[in-house]
Amino acid sequence: MAINRKFRVARAIGAGGAIVALSAGVAGANIFDDAGIDPRVIQPRTGIGYQYAPIGLIRTTTPMRGPNGEDLTSSASGTGFLVSPCYALTNHHVAFDEEQGAKAPQATIVFEAINPDGFTTRPVNATPVRWGERSASGVTRDDWALLRLDECVGSQLGWLELADLSDAEVLGATVTEAGYSGDRDQRFLWLEPACRMYPPNREQAYVETFFHDCSSTAGNSGSPVFIVTDRGLRVVGIDEGEFGRTLEVIVGYTEDLANIAVDIRQVIPQIADLIGPDAAGRDNPAARPVPAVDTARLRLDLERELTRHGCLGPGAAPSIEGAAATYDAVSDQAGIAGAPDEAPAEWARLLEVLRVTPAPFCTDRAIQPFTVGTTATGDLAPADRIDAYGTFADCFVVTATQTQWVEFSVSSRAFDTFLEVGPLSTERNCSTAPLSFIDDDGGEGTNSELVAGMKPGDYIVRITSFSVGEVGSYTLTAEPTTPPIR
Repeated sequence: MAINRKFRVARAIGAGGAIVALSAGVAGANIFDDAGIDPRVIQPRTGIGYQYAPIGLIRTTTPMRGPNGEDLTSSASGTGFLVSPCYALTNHHVAFDEEQGAKAPQATIVFEAINPDGFTTRPVNATPVRWGERSASGVTRDDWALLRLDECVGSQLGWLELADLSDAEVLGATVTEAGYSGDRDQRFLWLEPACRMYPPNREQAYVETFFHDCSSTAGNSGSPVFIVTDRGLRVVGIDEGEFGRTLEVIVGYTEDLANIAVDIRQVIPQIADLIGPDAAGRDNPAARPVPAVDTARLRLDLERELTRHGCLGPGAAPSIEGAAATYDAVSDQAGIAGAPDEAPAEWARLLEVLRVTPAPFCTDRAIQPFTVGTTATGDLAPADRIDAYGTFADCFVVTATQTQWVEFSVSSRAFDTFLEVGPLSTERNCSTAPLSFIDDDGGEGTNSELVAGMKPGDYIVRITSFSVGEVGSYTLTAEPTTPPIR
């Protein structure tokens, strides 16, 4: 399923510091795109993106016992969305620890409500009040849970309307999905701009669900799948999981790799008596007409922001379009097509993101070149990209000109280092997917060291910390070496 779950001992480490297992759900993904390019983009929830304010990150913490009987906690993240001032919907498997066959709340659940800036959040406690009887055996129409929030933030943020549409209306329409992808920076809401619903095969387990090709990764569980209208978003499904999980971008939809969504029509009758009275007589702030974009002002504002970020101007791209492409490359986003006057909504979304991003983004987050036989220094900091485990990450690119073995090492006095090396993605970005060579404590103390076999080509070297939130300086070295003895 598309939940992003990890345990307090987040990375299982074996002899020599190599990872022997990853926690369930991390970096799982089924992403479809005809061009083979990940289509997801950051979606602001302010300005032109006010309609997306009701979509929030859900974090859960569940007590558990460790292998030696010690008290531990498992933490998970998913997506939820407001459906009235005081209620939010998500998946059953986000709200409950299914390994324990939950029939009542066992986790502490927090809904991260958006602040007026459209990016930062504040936690609001939530409690499941009604849910489907979905079990851990597989995806079903009943994988949903209705949460009651301790604070009725929907009065300020608005809520998403649930669409009671026919199969023909849903299957024939272009839909959108937005959620907190676990393989991307979960400080942001990630949007798949255009995707499709498909009828499921009619085997009993999948009746009354939808299949779809919207990007579904770890963390997207509970994401709304919706139709965009002039009067707000109309939800037709809740993202639930995927078949045949793969990290590759899939060219062309196939049923055996389909993503799955709960049909919202199966949920509406079971919650209408709660959310109906809660919303009755109240204005929905998320159901207003989308404001028009002043393209002349938009271009001026974009020039200022892209220059502030080091993407535009002397020593950088000479045009807005080129600067936006530079930003997309270092932020792992899909490219923006055309000029601002041709796609004003897309460019207005980019402007909102630039305004709240620490500068100079195009300089600070660029993937740094690195050469075998040299040493580099850097710092992990809160402005860095975040990997699939929620830790800050820096990336370097190494070009191998011949087949060789290279010993990489990272040392730091400030944090417990974590090192990954693997081929550079086709998008040439700092992908957060697990890489080929991984090490935690292969060096002295909490330093990292590994030997990677490299063929001619470009490789990513990704440096993170073992625990979430660790920051500080580090040193990276790489030296040619002999093949390891097996």
